[in-house]
Amino acid sequence: MKKQTGFTIVELIIVVVVIGILAAVTAVSYSSLNERARLSAARAFAVQLEKKHLPYAEGYWQFDECSGTAVSSQTEITSTITGTLAWSTESPTGSGGCSGSFNGATRIRTTAAISSDYYLKAAWIKFNACGNNNIASAPDSGGVDAAFYIPSCRLFAGHEGSYGRISSYETLKANTWYHVAVEFDNGTYTLYLDGKKIRDSPNQPLITGTGAGVNIGAHRTGSYFNGLMDNVLIVGKRPEF
Repeated sequence: MKKQTGFTIVELIIVVVVIGILAAVTAVSYSSLNERARLSAARAFAVQLEKKHLPYAEGYWQFDECSGTAVSSQTEITSTITGTLAWSTESPTGSGGCSGSFNGATRIRTTAAISSDYYLKAAWIKFNACGNNNIASAPDSGGVDAAFYIPSCRLFAGHEGSYGRISSYETLKANTWYHVAVEFDNGTYTLYLDGKKIRDSPNQPLITGTGAGVNIGAHRTGSYFNGLMDNVLIVGKRPEF
């Protein structure tokens, strides 16, 4: 009679453990690759966006001062910090530099102007927790009442009291870098997330308000942003080709 052999319970347990370890390592590696690909696509989009729009930009804030009590734009525009802006050496752009650290009670008041039928707002963001988290919205008083913010961890944009004229289906995660942008062009809103157009909303009314001013990190004097921002771009007129 031939002796029958097979795996012992201990051997089976070892095999299961090894398979589990390999699966976990593979999942982590795959997740890491996806994250690097997402950020790479976002960086490429941000660079192209800046090349296209910088000649027409109202303001472009890179936060590369890295210290001090003032922040400047590449354009000749006034920027005034209200509250305390800290600095972080963490930046998503891949080119070094710093980012601005907003503590939930800080805003940058600018004289950026947007037109009644066109604007573009874009930025790298990393918020600490879900909340209103205004990126670039209405000034302290007067000016155009147009908001770009993240209530409930989703992107929203709108104007003159209707701030949900467009919103993202995607939910953003706290403590994660994203590149976000909104373009309003002759009644159509378009949202971009990490280099991808994720939604548009046509047939919206033009803006009737007038006057200059955009607050970075707040809507007027509230609904503050809490987290990091980098490379904030505000364009107030349609690019010419």
